[in-house]
Amino acid sequence: MKETVSFTVAGAEYTVRAEDAEYTKKVAAHLDYKIGEILRAGNIPIVEAAILAGMNIGDEYYKVLETAEDLRATIKSNVEEIARMRAEIERLKAR
Repeated sequence: MKETVSFTVAGAEYTVRAEDAEYTKKVAAHLDYKIGEILRAGNIPIVEAAILAGMNIGDEYYKVLETAEDLRATIKSNVEEIARMRAEIERLKAR
């Protein structure tokens, strides 16, 4: 069930309806942190900082997706190697 969640990002208060309040607050806190990082780095308008923060978060997201895909490929390869080894063990036992 959706509940009302309030949070602050870049000094502005927002209220949304969300399935998971804690998760929503965690996401908002991450966005707030990323915007704050950019604002602390220089004199930049808040809208530009928000766009750059969104780009940074998008970059993080796609890097994580790539890492996950690499891990899936490694796991698949390892499972195939284990299957080959088991087959070899069974072949050797049958001698």
